[in-house]
Amino acid sequence: NDASLVMVKGARLNLKYYSIDGRIYNSDIRNLKIDDKIDAIVSDLPYGRNSPLLGDIESLYEAAFTRFSELLDRGRYCIVIVGNERLLSYVNDFSIVDLVKIKVHNSLTRSFVVLRKN
Repeated sequence: NDASLVMVKGARLNLKYYSIDGRIYNSDIRNLKIDDKIDAIVSDLPYGRNSPLLGDIESLYEAAFTRFSELLDRGRYCIVIVGNERLLSYVNDFSIVDLVKIKVHNSLTRSFVVLRKN
């Protein structure tokens, strides 16, 4: 899922290249229309630095984690990449299984976070 059609097209090409069966939607997470439960979520959430946002970063993260919780059954996984760990305060209904930090440059460290739905 991504609000940017360019990013969605790139992600679909990646799935095809690696022969991965999956669905990617072109929608803001706050407007994503899926009623069925899904197996897993992987999301490189906007950092709010250079990415265009529809609203403030905090409300986006709060809405994203709420929607992730609605979409996943207990025991399922959600992997997110965040640029600011304080935004993980919006994680409810999940346990942090693992967190790996990778320094990109002086002002950006990306945190790869594995979450398991409680």
